[in-house]
Amino acid sequence: MERGREMTENSYNTPCGCIHYFVNIIDKQKITLVFLPGLTADHRLFEKQTEYFEKRQNVFVWDAPSHALSRPFTNNYSLSDMAEWLDEILTKEEIYKMVHMNPEILLKKERRV
Repeated sequence: MERGREMTENSYNTPCGCIHYFVNIIDKQKITLVFLPGLTADHRLFEKQTEYFEKRQNVFVWDAPSHALSRPFTNNYSLSDMAEWLDEILTKEEIYKMVHMNPEILLKKERRV
């Protein structure tokens, strides 16, 4: 994320490496939009979306293990490990009410505009 933006970069250490993520919580009572890039992308995939929502809504986006800022990362982890780490990060950030924003849904919405 660019400097001067509202998003804050944080990290979470795992036995396999460090996961980097960006978060902006404006109101803990609001739902958090959770952006999870696909396996070939990183947080930059959602740059325009996070830029738009960060002053209106709680926002979370991560660089999945072995992607972008979340490197180096050993390759001896499972999808289940990733889900557990994500859950631990969301708990650490006190994010309990969320909506997952996946790329396919966002692309469909952009086409309708």
